Amino acid sequence: MSLSPIPRGVYSSIYSISPKALADRGVRLVLADLDNTLAPYKVTQPSPELVAWKEALSANGIALFLLSNSRKPGRAQSFAEKLGIPCQGHSGKPKKAGYLKAMERQANAEIISKQLYPADNHREGKSLRLKQQYFFVSATVQSICRKHKAEYGTLRNFARKHVIQINDTHPTLVIPELMRILLDEEGYGWE
Repeated sequence: MSLSPIPRGVYSSIYSISPKALADRGVRLVLADLDNTLAPYKVTQPSPELVAWKEALSANGIALFLLSNSRKPGRAQSFAEKLGIPCQGHSGKPKKAGYLKAMERQANAEIISKQLYPADNHREGKSLRLKQQYFFVSATVQSICRKHKAEYGTLRNFARKHVIQINDTHPTLVIPELMRILLDEEGYGWE
């Protein structure tokens, strides 16, 4: 991959850069400096406008990465944590080494992410995603039941003691898993 510090555009502000336009060009990572790019010098909190821009990047499949020349990780790292993005300090911009370090960290994160959250636009990916979702839901429900049984000695009062929120598609797997535990493992009937 070719890496060039020569800009391909000049913008008055990061907010002039459309996340959708970046995504349409195939951009998946934005490396940004903190001072006078993401925030005015000495500002310690991300502004609501910056948070919204970062979320728009994320919604378009683009990661934001703070790349700082600071040898003191404090402010840049703290700012990045508040914004929920990774940070590479002491990067030595405009030398390539800092950029490459940041890109390597991001690539490693993507490799991990692709294993944890595989693409589900094909049959194998959908199957793997379903297995992963069932695994996590099953482990959670089994843990809840085990702790409940340890405290009360039975699951007969389970419904009076627990509420399980189902706020997405994969948590709905809690229903068949809880039925499996109550019917198959605990021997309860439908009554």
